[in-house]
Parts: sequence; structure tokens; C-alpha cells
Amino acid sequence: MSARGGKSFSVFVAAAILAIAPALPVHASSFRSVGLRVIVPLGNVPFMIGVEAAADVSFGVASATFFLSSGGGTVISLSGDIPLSDDPGGAEAFFRFTAGISYFDAAQPYPIPFVGAGLAYDAQILGSTMVSIAGEFLYPLSFPTPLLTLAGRWAP
Repeated sequence: MSARGGKSFSVFVAAAILAIAPALPVHASSFRSVGLRVIVPLGNVPFMIGVEAAADVSFGVASATFFLSSGGGTVISLSGDIPLSDDPGGAEAFFRFTAGISYFDAAQPYPIPFVGAGLAYDAQILGSTMVSIAGEFLYPLSFPTPLLTLAGRWAP
């Protein structure tokens, strides 16, 4: 790895840690779920699969997701979901705010930040198994098409 490539990787790792750091103070008692989230390839965003962890917080649900593509692309996102109803049952709808970084090209010196908003829908099936779908308009990652993600999660 060249010196330039090593410096770029170091900057990427530092930016990833800074992006994930706000989600770390969540207490263990508020843990909500862990699972896999998949990006449906619409527009210029490739198919990606990621690991997601979610926790209950004061405003709703916070989640962090780390995506990887087969070509080495990486997306790290933090989302905050605000419930659209006061009756949490087997299914919930949320207004979602998202921020993160994307890194798709090894020649790119730094990760590219993105922000956006959209809607998410969670449904509980088979006891502690949950599925969800989210559609978000993110700038500049998936603009003008929405970023569509599907997830399967386990909740203790």
C-alpha cells in the first residue's frame, strides 16, 4: 500500500469512528435489536449488505449500520427514527433522519458525508424476529432516487 493509500485509509477509519461515536453512549438496557440490512440497488448505489444495531432512545429509535459491497464500497450510517404513532404494537411507522459517510472509490481521498430523511416501517413476526423497510432521500448518496433498504432483525 502506498503512503497516499495508507493515509487515505487512516482518514477513512478515523471518520468512521467519529461517525459511530454518537451511538456508543446507549445503555445496555435500551438495546432493541441486531440484524442484517440490505440496500436495494436503485440509481447509482450498488447492492450492499450490512450489519445493523438499534437501541431505544428518548426520541424513538437510534440505529447504526455498516454496509459493504462486493466491490469494496463502504457505507456507515446513523439513523434516528421518530415514531408516527403512540401505539407501539406488532408494527410501527417512523419518520427517519439519517447521516453517514460513503466510500466507493479507492482513489477517493476522503469518505463523502451524506444526510437525508424518509420513512421506515417495522413489523414484528414470529416472536422476537422483526422485518423492516425504509425509503430515504439522501444527499448526495442516492439523490434523486430514494435509498431503499430491507432488514431482518432479532430482538431479545
